[in-house]
Amino acid sequence: MQVIVYVLTVMPNKKPFKTGIRFFLYSFIIGYGGIALASFLYLWTDNKVWIWSGSGVYGFFWILFGIGFVLAGKEGLKYFRRKKNEG
Repeated sequence: MQVIVYVLTVMPNKKPFKTGIRFFLYSFIIGYGGIALASFLYLWTDNKVWIWSGSGVYGFFWILFGIGFVLAGKEGLKYFRRKKNEG
């Protein structure tokens, strides 16, 4: 029984971990890309709707980042930072 508990604590559940890592990745790419695209569209059209939509996209993907952090945990954040610094 002690071995099983040890294995379960050492090896995290892979599916939530991978989903959390994907949420980290998507939140950075789409969040920053969305606000950049909305800023470009605002400068091009001079329509203030793009500022609000860009802020909404950015805020939504911060929520997605939080969900990814909960799913992947501290190990996932360390993994993501290590991969980001390598590449």
